[in-house]
Amino acid sequence: MLLKKILLAGVVFAAATPASAANFAMTSGCGEDHSDKSCTTIYLNGEIEVEDGGKWKLFLEKMRTPHAVVALNSPGGIVGAALLIANDILNREYD
Repeated sequence: MLLKKILLAGVVFAAATPASAANFAMTSGCGEDHSDKSCTTIYLNGEIEVEDGGKWKLFLEKMRTPHAVVALNSPGGIVGAALLIANDILNREYD
């Protein structure tokens, strides 16, 4: 679990390059071909901005999935919002 935190933090806090605020999307199923229908894949793309922590919470409230894999594609961004998202992923035990 600690290794997941370290890896996630490393990706989230990578050197930032100019980009727009993060956006979130989901796909039913997990794995490369999304054949595992026991979970959902959540995509987080873009630089993490101040408002993205709140946007993440609202997104998850609408989605309501017990198990998910989060695919992060971000150059980094605002530390507070990134920590909120990272802690939420860990607390929900998402991969």
